[in-house]
Amino acid sequence: MNSRKKISTVISSLENIIPLQAYLQSHLLPYIESNIDSFLVRHINNIAVQLHVNSLKELLEAPVNNADLAKNILQWGRENYNLRAFKALQAMIWEEGFQNKELLAPVCQDNMKQFTQWQFQDIKIYIYSRQAIQAQKGILLHTEAGELSELISGYFDLRSGSKTESDSYLILADELGEDVSCIMYVTPYVKEADAAYR
Repeated sequence: MNSRKKISTVISSLENIIPLQAYLQSHLLPYIESNIDSFLVRHINNIAVQLHVNSLKELLEAPVNNADLAKNILQWGRENYNLRAFKALQAMIWEEGFQNKELLAPVCQDNMKQFTQWQFQDIKIYIYSRQAIQAQKGILLHTEAGELSELISGYFDLRSGSKTESDSYLILADELGEDVSCIMYVTPYVKEADAAYR
C-alpha cells in the first residue's frame, strides 16, 4: 500500500516561470544602470528609500555620496549580491519600470502548462526567490503572457533563509503550516534541490 501523502503545496523558484538570469542581463540590470542616479535624486525625501540607502552606505568602509553608492549598486547587481537592503532598493527601481510599462518579463512557456495544471488541481503554488518579494510580484504582474500573479498563493525571499540551506525549507513548511512530505520543491538549481530534500 502506498503511504505517500498527497502533494498539496508547490514551492517554486521564480526561474521556473521567468528565465530570470537572461532577463536580468538583458533588461533589469540595464534599467537600473540607466535610472539609478535619477531615482536616488527623485526619492531623496522618501523614508523607505533613504532607509535602504543608509543601510547600504553603512556597509561601505568610507563615507560615500549617492553617485558613489550608485556605482556600488551597479556592481552588486552584476555580482548578484544577496544584500537585503540592496534587493529592496533594486525592487523599488524596477517597480517604476513596471508601472511605466518599460519592463515586461518573458515567460518559460514550456513550464506554464504544469503550473496551470497544479492550479486546476487546487495545489497551492508559492515562489521562493533571491529577489525581494516586491520584485517577484512586480515581475509576475508584468509578463509577456499577462498577469501571472493569480497562479501564486504567496511569496518568500531570503528573509526565510538561504536557498542552499536545508533549515530554510523547514522554516517555509512551518510558516505554511504544512507537513514537509506534502510539499514539492521545484528549482532548476541542483544545490537548492539538494538542500530542500536533504
